[in-house]
Amino acid sequence: MAITILVADDLALVRLSISEILRSVGYIVELANDGKEALRKAISIKPDLITLDMVMPYLDGLSVLKELKKNKETKDIPVVILSCISDKEYIVKAHLAGAIEYINKPVESKTFIERIRNILKNSGKLITQSEQRKIPSIEIKLVGDISYETHEKTLENVWKAVSESPKELYLDIEGVKYIDIIGISKIVQVAELCNKSDIKVMMRIPSNSKNAIVPMLQKMDIQKIIPLISKQEAKQ
Repeated sequence: MAITILVADDLALVRLSISEILRSVGYIVELANDGKEALRKAISIKPDLITLDMVMPYLDGLSVLKELKKNKETKDIPVVILSCISDKEYIVKAHLAGAIEYINKPVESKTFIERIRNILKNSGKLITQSEQRKIPSIEIKLVGDISYETHEKTLENVWKAVSESPKELYLDIEGVKYIDIIGISKIVQVAELCNKSDIKVMMRIPSNSKNAIVPMLQKMDIQKIIPLISKQEAKQ
């Protein structure tokens, strides 16, 4: 069962950092860059957990939290405040308004993931891997360009596939015309996550050795993580 987390922060760097941490363990991440967008997305998406910055444009984190708790469709969603403000007054106000946790930024990845996992487990959102429905295989086709500007959107369906815990994941990049170092690093993260989850990962690459993708993959030496196979071999 896929877990969706809504991350709301007005700083792009913070949104990127938090989303990277959460996606690294298989969570689906939705982003909001201000309080109004956070409230709108929370109502429409109904995520499993929400993180809110305390200071944001249009609506601050505390105001968003209060609105969420008023709405019967969102009142039960666990909300975590992520803030640079460590003043006890703010912490008390956040808890009184319904925040389940108040975490100071910057966060330490391992500790942050553990706290998020515990919140999800205690709220009944998280199930163990043995309880998940294992599906035989998922095939993902990536086409066009995978560049710095597009890799997040392009690879979102890959993260969603991983969260479904298939036995095998096929990444078909034969239709990819260009992939940069950032895009490849994302694929490596997916592979590492799959390894931790005992998901067998196979990648289908262009048979044309002149394609820039092949030497870039070889240069990063990720063959140890992902068996690189052709489409013809995969069908055998």
